[in-house]
Amino acid sequence: MPSPTVDQLARLTNEETDMVADADVLGHIQRKNDERNALAKAEGWEWWTSIAETLAGDYDNVYQLEWDLMSSSYSDIHKEIYGVRPRGYSKDMTLSELSNELEEMTDQEGVYTT
Repeated sequence: MPSPTVDQLARLTNEETDMVADADVLGHIQRKNDERNALAKAEGWEWWTSIAETLAGDYDNVYQLEWDLMSSSYSDIHKEIYGVRPRGYSKDMTLSELSNELEEMTDQEGVYTT
């Protein structure tokens, strides 16, 4: 995903604006992986995945990474529920708008946050 458009910038939350300004994508991935690994160990998970650190070079900022991850989740869950991938759904949506759509689609509030 390219950086947010002018229209999207006007709709970003403060957290999303901070993500756009954060160019330390590798550091963000490492922190997210550390959090997930700690949770997995604390809860005794037997299997889990992490975000590949090699993805860091594909993004200019944290917002782009998180938007792509959320967009993929949205597409996968939409297909699971409706049997088809959504068409033209998310290109104009902000990260928080994608999150809200996922929550509405699944009736699971707070699950799809960054």
